[in-house]
Amino acid sequence: MTALFPLAFALVALAAPIALAYLWQKRTEKRRVSSVLILRKIAVPTEPPKRGFARPRHVASFVLVVLGLIAASLGVADLRRAGETPRDLVIVLDTSASMGTVEEKGETRLDIAKRRLASAISRMHSGDRVALITTGGANVVRVGLTEDTAYALDVVAALTPEGTSDASASAIELADGICKSLSEGRILLLSDGVGVSVPKTECDVDHEPLGTDVANAGISELSVREGDAFGTQEVHLEITSVLKRKQRAEIAILAGERVVDLAAIDLPASGKEERLLRLELPPGAAVSAELRLPEADALAADDFATAPRVEGGKVKTLLVTAASKSFTSEALRLHPRVELTTVRTPQPIPEGASFDLIVLEALPEGGVPKVGNRVLTLGLPPAALGLQPGETLKTPDIVRWSYADPLFRYVDLQGVKVPNGTVLTPGEGQRALIDAEQGALGLIDARPERELLYLGFAPHESDFVLRVGFVNFMANVVEWASLASSVGERKGVLSGTESWVHPPKKGDEDERKPPVRPLPLWRVAVLLALGLVASELLAQTVLGSREGLRARVSRWRAKKAPDASGSKEDT
Repeated sequence: MTALFPLAFALVALAAPIALAYLWQKRTEKRRVSSVLILRKIAVPTEPPKRGFARPRHVASFVLVVLGLIAASLGVADLRRAGETPRDLVIVLDTSASMGTVEEKGETRLDIAKRRLASAISRMHSGDRVALITTGGANVVRVGLTEDTAYALDVVAALTPEGTSDASASAIELADGICKSLSEGRILLLSDGVGVSVPKTECDVDHEPLGTDVANAGISELSVREGDAFGTQEVHLEITSVLKRKQRAEIAILAGERVVDLAAIDLPASGKEERLLRLELPPGAAVSAELRLPEADALAADDFATAPRVEGGKVKTLLVTAASKSFTSEALRLHPRVELTTVRTPQPIPEGASFDLIVLEALPEGGVPKVGNRVLTLGLPPAALGLQPGETLKTPDIVRWSYADPLFRYVDLQGVKVPNGTVLTPGEGQRALIDAEQGALGLIDARPERELLYLGFAPHESDFVLRVGFVNFMANVVEWASLASSVGERKGVLSGTESWVHPPKKGDEDERKPPVRPLPLWRVAVLLALGLVASELLAQTVLGSREGLRARVSRWRAKKAPDASGSKEDT
């Protein structure tokens, strides 16, 4: 019940006398008649006419009056316009980092979203409820369904942009779970659409897009690898650019608060640019990168980032091999953190020695030694390692590898030619790292006493050892086996999606079109009544009255009659 309902009852009460007056007017019609006819009518005794309502001369007029009453009655049931906020509104507010983008008028996209949210809440009626879900750093139900809109606005005012919109689909599904349990509810999505996907939902999703195409560039990747095989640290950078034109920028690398390197970088108008910097970094200091542009961009949150460092001491390594020299031994020998002990079979392993890493190119007498916590095996029979027997294949193709795993950082296995390999089916406690079509060509076997990294092929029998990726792989294995400590934490590194602040173009965004809702019944009645009025007026204008139409038909028939009789006489 709202304040408009008394007005609705007044309209219904007013409709009744209007309908009566309309029917009364329709029962009379002005005509010009001769005075003789009037006298003749007076002279003839007749009964006085009964007062009553005559049948309307136009059926459309009668239907118009009926539909008008129906429309007024239905208007009492629901006086809300279709475009108004529904009774139960579930709001999904995007608070990801891209919502901190500053638009041309100086407002951030999140500020605009807050203003639109407040406007939507202000249009709500007494008894309406609102719920609020945010997606950004995490999907959170900030406000459950409530009529306390002031509290909801207070919660919204304290929100700040952070995180990514990767989980936006889950947030909308969560909103749909709340909405579909309601008798009448809708979902309102306030987002710039950057990285947002709208799944299929039972409730309609109204998306109010935010943002324009503004210029921005940001650090979308920053990582540091300590003590690689070349004796330096590697800093990997990726810059995402939507600057609209090519620009030269500077990247400052900082260790703590001290700048250790300053590199120039040419950024494209639209795209990504990567850099791999080899530096000597002081120990114990976090590494940061600062993007310095000639002019300010739209999003400042991605211009400065910090990446954690992993520092460790010496790694005692045992290599068991049948060759006097091998690519594996050279990669380990060049690593500045490796203390290498090499055993050529059939020599025994030194008694009483302990190692952090054991690398097996050949199997020593007595099987796998029990003196290390990390073991890497290269092309050895799985049964001899305590694994399930596998299938030996000729020229297996590598179809997938865990490129996101730290063991494969800066390692590309695409197109590596393997002449012989043994594939396994991963069992309990095992995880596939390299896959061929027939099974796992590489896996990690985690046991309480140790972890074993199994490669089903010998790298020196393939072209893998001829690639830089092999040296990087061995450096990653050393880090895997080291007792490392972390310095610093990851901050300010946004995904490339968030730095790409351009909203999706119409037709490109992954969003369902809301279904077409039928017009309310009272609107259909009103439109039909207006159509009947227009038809009646058009008929009276074009055709005239019923008597006038009959007169024109009679004259036409009279004109045709002489013509027909003349034609017969001629015949």
